[in-house]
Amino acid sequence: MRRPAPNKSSTKTAPAPKKWTPPYKLTKDKGLGLVFIMDRLVKAQQTGCLYVVFFDIASRKVVRSERVCADAGGIGFRNYWFKPIKVAVEKLPKTYKQVASKK
Repeated sequence: MRRPAPNKSSTKTAPAPKKWTPPYKLTKDKGLGLVFIMDRLVKAQQTGCLYVVFFDIASRKVVRSERVCADAGGIGFRNYWFKPIKVAVEKLPKTYKQVASKK
């Protein structure tokens, strides 16, 4: 199934991918965890999308999931595709406060 093209520089609340929980052994047994899941890097549209997923460490249940899409940009392969991640990281303090206050 082909997905529609993402809107550039957009953020929306989205359901987390069904198999998002990696089998990591975490050093903490309670609190709020965070994982980035890359969704796509689309060269033709010069766009990258990723899920920002906050989860409860004890239960591994998703507390909040957002899909962030942003324009790619920068010099070199790494910097070009890192820009969507940078946009997501810049939004983290505000998103974390919202998630932590609801938990």
